[in-house]
Amino acid sequence: MKTKTLLMVTVLAAALVACGAKKKPGSEAQFSATFASIMKNMNGNSHSLDERKKFTTNELGEPHRSEADGTLYWYTSTEPCYYYKMNATEGYGSTGTGKKEDCDKWGVK
Repeated sequence: MKTKTLLMVTVLAAALVACGAKKKPGSEAQFSATFASIMKNMNGNSHSLDERKKFTTNELGEPHRSEADGTLYWYTSTEPCYYYKMNATEGYGSTGTGKKEDCDKWGVK
């Protein structure tokens, strides 16, 4: 059973790579523009979580990391360390200055 599960995960990962799922370097300007655009154009109940998530990933690329609750993060690879965090339940984001260690670990070079 474990072998089948491992094989399925491997095939899924390979399919995602083949489909062009790429992590791009982030920038403070991109994070700010994405946040502003969502708040201006996608605020309210007229846009779903999926629409906000798709917009964010189209703007920033695939998330640099995610948490178990589904929260998504993007990081810069420069100092100071900036991040964009997307709420998992509503699709809204926030941006700010984070720890250098997080950008060193998760930021795309």
